[in-house]
Amino acid sequence: MLQAFFDGQAPKLARATFYGETGRIDREFYYDDNGRPFFVLEVESRYEAPLGATADKQEYRYYFDDGRLIRLLAGDRQVSSDDAAYAARVKNALDLSRRLLDAARKP
Repeated sequence: MLQAFFDGQAPKLARATFYGETGRIDREFYYDDNGRPFFVLEVESRYEAPLGATADKQEYRYYFDDGRLIRLLAGDRQVSSDDAAYAARVKNALDLSRRLLDAARKP
């Protein structure tokens, strides 16, 4: 499911939910006046059984400045830029942001 909010042509917020058999991921992208994400909230929920009750949640918060990631939190823990998954997470978030906005703009 995708929801996107614009001020004219400028994106302000995009929300997307991705469902799977063993969990779901909710993402919110907040955009600056130049259309670049400045904050991304990602919540991963895992189910106890396929399509069952939620067993575990992990939250990630991405903070950007001028298109560059300045802070990544996993729950309350700051993720180091040396972390093996750091670069992949950043790239995935930015790529998904572009794809969601492209999809939201299509008639």
